[in-house]
Amino acid sequence: MKLTRHTLLMAALTASPIFGTALAQVAPPPPTAPEKTPEYVPPAPTAQPPQRPAQRQPARPAQPAGALGPGSPLPDIPHESLVKVGDNGKIIRLTKPTEYAAVAVNPVTTGPIATAELAHFMHERQMQFEEIVIENLDLVLEIEDGFFLEIDWSDRANYAQVTQRIRPLAPASPFVKEAQARQIMTRIQGQFNAKIAREYEMAVTREARAAMSPDNPESTGIVMDTIMRLSIGESLYAYDNLCDALVANLAEVRAKLNLSSDDQAAFTIAAKEIDTVADPLAKRDRAKALIDDLSLDSARAALTIARELRPPAVLPEIPPFEDPRVIMTSDPDEIAAMRAKQAEIQKQIDEDIAAGRAPISGNDGKTYFMNPDGTKREATPEELALAKERAAQREETNRGAIRRAVEEVRARKLAEKIEAEEAAKAANPK
Repeated sequence: MKLTRHTLLMAALTASPIFGTALAQVAPPPPTAPEKTPEYVPPAPTAQPPQRPAQRQPARPAQPAGALGPGSPLPDIPHESLVKVGDNGKIIRLTKPTEYAAVAVNPVTTGPIATAELAHFMHERQMQFEEIVIENLDLVLEIEDGFFLEIDWSDRANYAQVTQRIRPLAPASPFVKEAQARQIMTRIQGQFNAKIAREYEMAVTREARAAMSPDNPESTGIVMDTIMRLSIGESLYAYDNLCDALVANLAEVRAKLNLSSDDQAAFTIAAKEIDTVADPLAKRDRAKALIDDLSLDSARAALTIARELRPPAVLPEIPPFEDPRVIMTSDPDEIAAMRAKQAEIQKQIDEDIAAGRAPISGNDGKTYFMNPDGTKREATPEELALAKERAAQREETNRGAIRRAVEEVRARKLAEKIEAEEAAKAANPK
């Protein structure tokens, strides 16, 4: 099976056309091995050019306290680094996607609501990636077998082909981008998460680059293997979790499969070997070896059944908001209704700002109104007072609209509950 998959994948890479700049890159281009250090030759003395006086930069308008625009630098908040060095002097590699690990040490995602919502969000993404892994299992197995190490990265055509080939395993929407779009992370939370993750990814890439040598062409493959695996980390993590589920339910999975004699023999050998080791990572590796030995159809079916047999994930309950002005709820449908109404309200606010009906704050701390031609004019004191009064009224109106949206969900659920109870009574009269 391994030879067949490898042959098919290589054929696809060499036969398909290069898509060039029409495709976004999954990872940066392959690095060039450092040249051998030449013998030192002292440079010829040269005349130093005259120093030009430093030019004064125009002062930027000061932002009001607490203001943080889209281009503002992140506050300097201490955080735990993901880069940890082992006894061998090498960076200890993470066992989960970088963004997931960053959430645990992100200094601005420590509240109970943020922690719970992110746990649900990461679980939801993993369920999606498990489906992607099963669908693209042949590609995952090639990568697990060291495919990135075998590519001739000096040929840029191969790089373009591989980047396109592994795209199904890359996230359609990056972790932070989706979290912000769904209002699970704020911009600051997302940027801190990306910063922490990037520090680790740059560190492991530098470590791999440091081992490159022009005398060892294979060293480029080691660097690219590191980079490419980072770009599809969520898929590879999902594959690890599926294999753990297979280990935990090996006998039940085998009983539900219609296996050939070769696949039956592979299961028998794997079961004996898994029972002889205690280390969970060793058990996982043996499960991966089993998946590699099975036919592709049997392997996909085994992982699908293992996924179905796995107990439901235990996730933290999302606590209610503590703000007394906000409705206290942890019901997912009620939260969804609140967010939908909030998005509708924000859209209306944006339209009012663009039409000059609502004020906007500038980076200089002043309040402006938009003109019909798109320019801004500073608000007068009278307009500021009126805008403040209207904002208070709008806040009360919006809060009522959000409450009504939640109450509508509650009323619908209550009606459905009563209807179900009445139907149960009618079906089973005493």
